[in-house]
Amino acid sequence: MTKDELVKLAARCEAASGPDGELDREIAISVGHPRDYAADWGLRGHERPTAFPYTASIDAAMTLVGKDCLFHIKTLWANDQSGKACRASVDRYLTEGAIMWKENFLALADTPALALCAASLRATTTGEAK
Repeated sequence: MTKDELVKLAARCEAASGPDGELDREIAISVGHPRDYAADWGLRGHERPTAFPYTASIDAAMTLVGKDCLFHIKTLWANDQSGKACRASVDRYLTEGAIMWKENFLALADTPALALCAASLRATTTGEAK
């Protein structure tokens, strides 16, 4: 996926109001799974195969956080100006020689899993750590 596609996918995660199987499939594809990806979860009835539940599970969303990253999730007060219930931040640490710097990626969403998905997808839009 291109950088723009990842940013749009992150924005869709922030706009979602809850778990979304189609978003899960697109996230799975964005991290390198084949288009017909189906986790070992099998079929639900006669529906298409299901992807790993990134948008429903914090544990699944945590698998999107890069090895060179730290993350933080918190719930927000109901009167927060954003109107969203959760905030996630992913800090990506990059090094070049003796220089180290941090890039921070924030996301606001209705659930912790959606917020972490969005922040993690944004963090993958930067160059690889050296």
